[in-house]
Amino acid sequence: MCQQALSRGGSIVEAARLLGITRHALKRRMIKHRIEWPASGAISAPEARDHRVTMPVTAESR
Repeated sequence: MCQQALSRGGSIVEAARLLGITRHALKRRMIKHRIEWPASGAISAPEARDHRVTMPVTAESR
């Protein structure tokens, strides 16, 4: 179930929410069952998080 939630949720926080447990509880289960995250072949964390919206800096915003 943990692996399915991780795949579906895409992150540990979201997977824990889907399972109805805390992030810490999910991490304990991952260690117990030797589940690696991100799964091999998955996008690395910095690439997965590179969805930021940037705003141009103007004289008014300073």
